[in-house]
Amino acid sequence: MWWCLDMVVASIIFSTSSANIFLSNIDLTDVPIESYVVQAGDNTSFPCTGTTEYSLVTELEWRFFTKTQNIKIIEYAKGNTIVAYKQHRISLQSKTHALNFKPIIAQDTGNYICLVNNRPRPDGVLQLIVQDRPDPPGRPLVMGFTSRYVNLSWAAPSDVHFSNVLYYVILIRVGEKGEWNDNGNITPDNRTNYKMTGLKPYSVYSFKVIAVNEMGRSDPSQESYYIITLREIPSGNPTIITAHNTSSSAIHVSWRPPDLDTINGEFMGYRITYKQRKKEHNASEIYIRDPDVKSHVIENLETYTQYLVSVAVFNPEGFGPASTVLVMTDEGDVMVYEDIPLNRL
Repeated sequence: MWWCLDMVVASIIFSTSSANIFLSNIDLTDVPIESYVVQAGDNTSFPCTGTTEYSLVTELEWRFFTKTQNIKIIEYAKGNTIVAYKQHRISLQSKTHALNFKPIIAQDTGNYICLVNNRPRPDGVLQLIVQDRPDPPGRPLVMGFTSRYVNLSWAAPSDVHFSNVLYYVILIRVGEKGEWNDNGNITPDNRTNYKMTGLKPYSVYSFKVIAVNEMGRSDPSQESYYIITLREIPSGNPTIITAHNTSSSAIHVSWRPPDLDTINGEFMGYRITYKQRKKEHNASEIYIRDPDVKSHVIENLETYTQYLVSVAVFNPEGFGPASTVLVMTDEGDVMVYEDIPLNRL
Protein backbone atom coordinates (compact mmCIF):
# COMPACT_ATOMS: atom_id res chain seq x y z
CA MET A 1 0.00 0.00 0.00
CA TRP A 2 1.29 3.47 -0.84
CA TRP A 3 0.09 7.04 -1.01
CA CYS A 4 1.32 9.69 -3.42
CA LEU A 5 1.84 13.07 -1.71
CA ASP A 6 1.42 16.47 -3.28
CA MET A 7 3.91 18.00 -0.83
CA VAL A 8 7.41 16.81 -0.17
CA VAL A 9 8.17 15.78 3.41
CA ALA A 10 10.73 18.20 4.80
CA SER A 11 12.85 15.58 6.55
CA ILE A 12 13.93 14.07 3.22
CA ILE A 13 16.57 15.57 1.01
CA PHE A 14 14.31 17.95 -0.90
CA SER A 15 12.08 20.76 0.32
CA THR A 16 10.27 21.82 -2.86
CA SER A 17 8.20 20.14 -5.55
CA SER A 18 11.16 19.94 -7.91
CA ALA A 19 14.81 19.06 -7.39
CA ASN A 20 17.43 21.80 -7.44
CA ILE A 21 20.61 19.81 -6.88
CA PHE A 22 23.27 17.98 -8.88
CA LEU A 23 23.83 14.28 -8.20
CA SER A 24 27.03 12.66 -9.45
CA ASN A 25 27.09 14.95 -12.47
CA ILE A 26 23.39 14.34 -13.10
CA ASP A 27 21.53 17.61 -13.29
CA LEU A 28 18.30 17.33 -11.31
CA THR A 29 17.41 21.00 -11.51
CA ASP A 30 13.64 21.41 -11.85
CA VAL A 31 13.06 17.66 -12.18
CA PRO A 32 9.57 16.87 -10.85
CA ILE A 33 9.34 14.96 -7.59
CA GLU A 34 6.71 12.39 -6.67
CA SER A 35 6.55 11.48 -3.00
CA TYR A 36 5.11 8.25 -1.66
CA VAL A 37 4.39 7.14 1.90
CA VAL A 38 4.40 3.38 2.44
CA GLN A 39 4.35 1.06 5.42
CA ALA A 40 7.28 -1.14 6.32
CA GLY A 41 6.63 -4.81 5.60
CA ASP A 42 4.53 -4.18 2.48
CA ASN A 43 5.36 -5.67 -0.91
CA THR A 44 5.16 -2.76 -3.34
CA SER A 45 6.35 -1.45 -6.74
CA PHE A 46 7.19 2.01 -8.08
CA PRO A 47 7.16 3.00 -11.74
CA CYS A 48 10.09 4.21 -13.78
CA THR A 49 8.91 7.72 -14.63
CA GLY A 50 8.59 8.34 -18.37
CA THR A 51 8.27 4.68 -19.39
CA THR A 52 5.42 2.22 -19.93
CA GLU A 53 5.29 -1.44 -20.81
CA TYR A 54 5.27 -0.36 -24.47
CA SER A 55 8.40 1.81 -24.25
CA LEU A 56 11.51 0.67 -26.08
CA VAL A 57 14.12 0.31 -23.36
CA THR A 58 17.58 -0.97 -24.24
CA GLU A 59 19.41 0.30 -21.17
CA LEU A 60 18.16 1.36 -17.75
CA GLU A 61 19.62 2.25 -14.38
CA TRP A 62 17.93 2.72 -11.00
CA ARG A 63 19.83 4.77 -8.43
CA PHE A 64 19.16 5.38 -4.74
CA PHE A 65 20.41 8.46 -2.93
CA THR A 66 20.05 10.29 0.39
CA LYS A 67 22.06 13.06 2.00
CA THR A 68 24.88 10.59 2.64
CA GLN A 69 24.46 7.86 -0.01
CA ASN A 70 24.46 7.53 -3.81
CA ILE A 71 24.12 3.90 -4.88
CA LYS A 72 23.40 2.14 -8.18
CA ILE A 73 20.91 -0.53 -7.22
CA ILE A 74 19.81 -2.05 -10.56
CA GLU A 75 21.28 -2.00 -14.05
CA TYR A 76 19.54 -3.35 -17.16
CA ALA A 77 21.19 -3.70 -20.58
CA LYS A 78 20.51 -5.88 -23.60
CA GLY A 79 18.00 -8.02 -21.81
CA ASN A 80 20.20 -8.68 -18.78
CA THR A 81 19.43 -7.37 -15.29
CA ILE A 82 22.06 -6.93 -12.58
CA VAL A 83 20.81 -6.20 -9.05
CA ALA A 84 23.71 -4.62 -7.21
CA TYR A 85 22.01 -3.66 -3.93
CA LYS A 86 19.82 -5.58 -1.50
CA GLN A 87 19.41 -8.43 -3.97
CA HIS A 88 17.24 -10.48 -1.61
CA ARG A 89 14.50 -7.79 -1.50
CA ILE A 90 14.78 -5.61 -4.62
CA SER A 91 14.06 -6.62 -8.21
CA LEU A 92 13.13 -5.16 -11.59
CA GLN A 93 9.74 -5.77 -13.14
CA SER A 94 10.44 -7.19 -16.57
CA LYS A 95 7.71 -5.45 -18.60
CA THR A 96 7.36 -2.03 -17.00
CA HIS A 97 10.85 -1.76 -15.45
CA ALA A 98 9.21 -0.80 -12.16
CA LEU A 99 11.21 -1.14 -8.95
CA ASN A 100 9.91 -3.97 -6.74
CA PHE A 101 10.38 -4.23 -2.96
CA LYS A 102 9.57 -7.53 -1.23
CA PRO A 103 9.25 -6.35 1.48
CA ILE A 104 10.03 -2.69 1.92
CA ILE A 105 11.79 -1.61 5.14
CA ALA A 106 12.47 1.67 6.94
CA GLN A 107 16.03 1.82 5.57
CA ASP A 108 14.62 2.13 2.05
CA THR A 109 13.52 5.69 2.83
CA GLY A 110 15.22 8.03 0.38
CA ASN A 111 15.18 9.20 -3.24
CA TYR A 112 15.24 7.13 -6.41
CA ILE A 113 15.83 7.99 -10.07
CA CYS A 114 15.44 5.90 -13.17
CA LEU A 115 17.78 6.71 -16.11
CA VAL A 116 16.59 5.27 -19.42
CA ASN A 117 18.59 4.66 -22.61
CA ASN A 118 21.58 6.73 -21.45
CA ARG A 119 19.55 9.90 -20.98
CA PRO A 120 21.47 12.49 -18.95
CA ARG A 121 18.47 13.40 -16.79
CA PRO A 122 15.59 11.40 -15.32
CA ASP A 123 11.98 12.34 -16.05
CA GLY A 124 11.25 12.45 -12.35
CA VAL A 125 12.54 11.79 -8.84
CA LEU A 126 10.77 9.21 -6.70
CA GLN A 127 10.83 10.24 -3.05
CA LEU A 128 10.03 7.29 -0.81
CA ILE A 129 8.99 7.63 2.83
CA VAL A 130 8.70 4.36 4.75
CA GLN A 131 6.72 4.42 7.95
CA ASP A 132 7.70 1.88 10.57
CA ARG A 133 7.61 1.13 14.27
CA PRO A 134 9.68 3.52 16.38
CA ASP A 135 13.22 2.78 17.47
CA PRO A 136 13.46 1.77 21.14
CA PRO A 137 13.32 4.61 23.69
CA GLY A 138 16.29 5.39 25.90
CA ARG A 139 17.00 3.48 29.08
CA PRO A 140 14.53 4.60 31.80
CA LEU A 141 16.06 6.40 34.75
CA VAL A 142 14.61 6.52 38.27
CA MET A 143 14.30 10.18 39.20
CA GLY A 144 12.78 9.65 42.65
CA PHE A 145 11.08 6.95 44.71
CA THR A 146 9.35 6.07 47.97
CA SER A 147 8.19 2.78 49.44
CA ARG A 148 5.20 2.67 47.08
CA TYR A 149 6.09 4.45 43.81
CA VAL A 150 8.92 5.54 41.51
CA ASN A 151 9.20 8.44 39.06
CA LEU A 152 10.65 7.34 35.73
CA SER A 153 12.08 9.39 32.87
CA TRP A 154 13.55 8.35 29.50
CA ALA A 155 14.69 9.71 26.14
CA ALA A 156 12.33 9.54 23.16
CA PRO A 157 13.23 7.17 20.29
CA SER A 158 16.02 8.43 18.07
CA ASP A 159 13.88 7.71 14.99
CA VAL A 160 10.09 7.36 14.86
CA HIS A 161 10.16 6.53 11.11
CA PHE A 162 7.63 9.16 10.04
CA SER A 163 4.93 8.11 12.50
CA ASN A 164 4.88 10.02 15.78
CA VAL A 165 4.84 8.22 19.11
CA LEU A 166 1.32 8.03 20.52
CA TYR A 167 2.13 6.69 23.98
CA TYR A 168 4.54 4.50 25.92
CA VAL A 169 4.14 1.15 27.66
CA ILE A 170 6.18 0.58 30.82
CA LEU A 171 7.29 -2.96 31.57
CA ILE A 172 8.03 -3.89 35.17
CA ARG A 173 9.92 -6.78 36.71
CA VAL A 174 9.94 -7.75 40.39
CA GLY A 175 13.24 -9.15 41.60
CA GLU A 176 16.24 -9.96 39.45
CA LYS A 177 14.75 -13.01 37.73
CA GLY A 178 11.03 -12.22 37.59
CA GLU A 179 8.87 -12.09 34.48
CA TRP A 180 8.43 -8.84 32.55
CA ASN A 181 4.86 -7.56 32.32
CA ASP A 182 3.15 -4.21 31.72
CA ASN A 183 0.25 -4.53 34.22
CA GLY A 184 -1.63 -1.93 32.16
CA ASN A 185 1.05 0.74 32.75
CA ILE A 186 0.48 3.02 29.75
CA THR A 187 1.27 6.72 29.57
CA PRO A 188 -1.68 8.98 28.72
CA ASP A 189 0.27 10.59 25.84
CA ASN A 190 3.79 10.75 24.43
CA ARG A 191 5.40 12.47 27.39
CA THR A 192 8.63 10.74 28.41
CA ASN A 193 8.02 10.42 32.15
CA TYR A 194 5.71 8.34 34.30
CA LYS A 195 4.86 7.78 37.96
CA MET A 196 4.75 4.04 38.62
CA THR A 197 2.50 3.37 41.60
CA GLY A 198 1.30 0.26 43.40
CA LEU A 199 4.77 -0.97 44.34
CA LYS A 200 5.65 -2.88 47.49
CA PRO A 201 8.04 -1.65 50.17
CA TYR A 202 11.59 -2.94 50.33
CA SER A 203 11.30 -4.74 46.99
CA VAL A 204 13.64 -4.94 43.99
CA TYR A 205 12.28 -3.56 40.70
CA SER A 206 13.54 -2.79 37.21
CA PHE A 207 11.78 -1.25 34.23
CA LYS A 208 11.76 -1.12 30.42
CA VAL A 209 9.88 1.22 28.08
CA ILE A 210 8.19 0.53 24.72
CA ALA A 211 7.18 3.29 22.29
CA VAL A 212 3.97 2.89 20.31
CA ASN A 213 2.97 4.63 17.07
CA GLU A 214 0.39 3.83 14.39
CA MET A 215 2.72 1.20 12.94
CA GLY A 216 3.02 -0.74 16.19
CA ARG A 217 5.28 -1.22 19.18
CA SER A 218 9.01 -0.62 19.27
CA ASP A 219 11.41 -3.12 20.71
CA PRO A 220 11.86 -2.59 24.47
CA SER A 221 14.44 -0.18 25.75
CA GLN A 222 17.38 -1.26 27.82
CA GLU A 223 16.26 -2.13 31.31
CA SER A 224 16.71 0.39 34.07
CA TYR A 225 19.17 -0.09 36.87
CA TYR A 226 17.76 -2.03 39.80
CA ILE A 227 16.05 -0.11 42.56
CA ILE A 228 14.97 -1.16 46.06
CA THR A 229 11.93 0.72 47.33
CA LEU A 230 12.04 2.23 50.81
CA ARG A 231 11.07 0.36 53.97
CA GLU A 232 7.81 0.63 55.91
CA ILE A 233 6.85 -0.81 59.28
CA PRO A 234 5.67 -4.43 58.94
CA SER A 235 2.07 -4.93 57.86
CA GLY A 236 1.74 -8.60 58.80
CA ASN A 237 1.40 -10.17 62.24
CA PRO A 238 2.47 -13.62 63.49
CA THR A 239 -0.11 -16.34 64.01
CA ILE A 240 0.01 -17.72 67.55
CA ILE A 241 -0.21 -21.52 67.40
CA THR A 242 -0.02 -22.53 71.06
CA ALA A 243 0.07 -20.72 74.39
CA HIS A 244 -0.02 -22.61 77.70
CA ASN A 245 1.54 -22.66 81.12
CA THR A 246 4.45 -24.96 81.83
CA SER A 247 4.45 -24.30 85.58
CA SER A 248 2.97 -21.95 88.12
CA SER A 249 5.41 -19.23 86.98
CA ALA A 250 6.05 -19.88 83.28
CA ILE A 251 4.16 -19.70 79.99
CA HIS A 252 5.19 -21.26 76.66
CA VAL A 253 4.09 -19.52 73.48
CA SER A 254 4.74 -20.56 69.84
CA TRP A 255 3.84 -18.86 66.59
CA ARG A 256 4.04 -18.92 62.82
CA PRO A 257 5.71 -15.89 61.17
CA PRO A 258 3.77 -13.65 58.76
CA ASP A 259 4.38 -13.77 55.02
CA LEU A 260 7.79 -12.37 54.19
CA ASP A 261 6.33 -9.81 51.76
CA THR A 262 4.58 -8.18 54.72
CA ILE A 263 7.82 -7.55 56.65
CA ASN A 264 8.49 -4.46 54.46
CA GLY A 265 12.17 -4.35 55.40
CA GLU A 266 14.92 -6.45 56.95
CA PHE A 267 13.35 -9.07 59.22
CA MET A 268 15.08 -8.39 62.55
CA GLY A 269 13.03 -10.65 64.84
CA TYR A 270 10.14 -10.57 67.30
CA ARG A 271 8.95 -8.53 70.27
CA ILE A 272 6.97 -10.38 72.96
CA THR A 273 5.02 -8.26 75.45
CA TYR A 274 3.13 -9.56 78.46
CA LYS A 275 1.22 -8.09 81.39
CA GLN A 276 -1.31 -9.15 83.99
CA ARG A 277 -4.79 -8.76 82.62
CA LYS A 278 -6.28 -6.96 85.62
CA LYS A 279 -3.44 -4.54 86.29
CA GLU A 280 -2.79 -1.28 84.50
CA HIS A 281 1.01 -1.30 84.77
CA ASN A 282 3.13 -1.22 81.61
CA ALA A 283 3.77 -4.46 79.79
CA SER A 284 7.14 -6.17 80.02
CA GLU A 285 9.04 -6.72 76.77
CA ILE A 286 11.23 -9.50 75.42
CA TYR A 287 13.17 -9.06 72.17
CA ILE A 288 14.09 -12.09 70.11
CA ARG A 289 16.60 -10.96 67.49
CA ASP A 290 16.45 -14.08 65.40
CA PRO A 291 13.71 -14.44 62.74
CA ASP A 292 14.12 -18.24 62.77
CA VAL A 293 12.96 -18.57 66.37
CA LYS A 294 9.28 -19.52 66.58
CA SER A 295 8.66 -20.15 70.31
CA HIS A 296 9.63 -18.84 73.72
CA VAL A 297 9.08 -19.53 77.44
CA ILE A 298 8.19 -16.52 79.61
CA GLU A 299 9.39 -17.07 83.17
CA ASN A 300 9.17 -15.51 86.63
CA LEU A 301 5.42 -14.94 86.47
CA GLU A 302 2.85 -14.77 89.28
CA THR A 303 1.05 -17.98 90.28
CA TYR A 304 -2.51 -18.55 89.10
CA THR A 305 -2.62 -15.24 87.20
CA GLN A 306 -4.06 -14.31 83.83
CA TYR A 307 -1.61 -12.74 81.38
CA LEU A 308 -2.09 -11.01 78.06
CA VAL A 309 0.73 -12.16 75.78
CA SER A 310 1.41 -10.43 72.44
CA VAL A 311 3.84 -11.26 69.65
CA ALA A 312 4.87 -8.86 66.83
CA VAL A 313 7.63 -8.73 64.22
CA PHE A 314 9.93 -5.74 63.79
CA ASN A 315 12.25 -4.25 61.18
CA PRO A 316 14.45 -1.12 61.22
CA GLU A 317 11.35 1.07 60.73
CA GLY A 318 9.43 -0.26 63.72
CA PHE A 319 6.94 -2.85 64.91
CA GLY A 320 4.13 -4.53 63.05
CA PRO A 321 0.67 -5.37 64.39
CA ALA A 322 0.63 -7.83 67.28
CA SER A 323 -1.25 -11.06 67.84
CA THR A 324 -2.53 -11.37 71.43
CA VAL A 325 -3.75 -14.27 73.57
CA LEU A 326 -4.89 -14.73 77.20
CA VAL A 327 -3.02 -17.37 79.23
CA MET A 328 -3.21 -18.28 82.94
CA THR A 329 -0.44 -19.67 85.10
CA ASP A 330 -1.19 -22.51 87.50
CA GLU A 331 0.48 -25.35 89.35
CA GLY A 332 1.55 -27.03 86.11
CA ASP A 333 -1.99 -27.58 84.76
CA VAL A 334 -2.36 -26.84 81.06
CA MET A 335 -4.87 -24.10 80.42
CA VAL A 336 -6.22 -23.65 76.87
CA TYR A 337 -5.67 -20.09 75.69
CA GLU A 338 -8.44 -17.83 74.56
CA ASP A 339 -8.14 -15.41 71.62
CA ILE A 340 -8.98 -11.92 72.78
CA PRO A 341 -10.15 -9.36 70.17
CA LEU A 342 -8.03 -6.25 70.45
CA ASN A 343 -11.06 -4.05 71.04
CA ARG A 344 -11.82 -5.96 74.24
CA LEU A 345 -8.35 -5.66 75.73
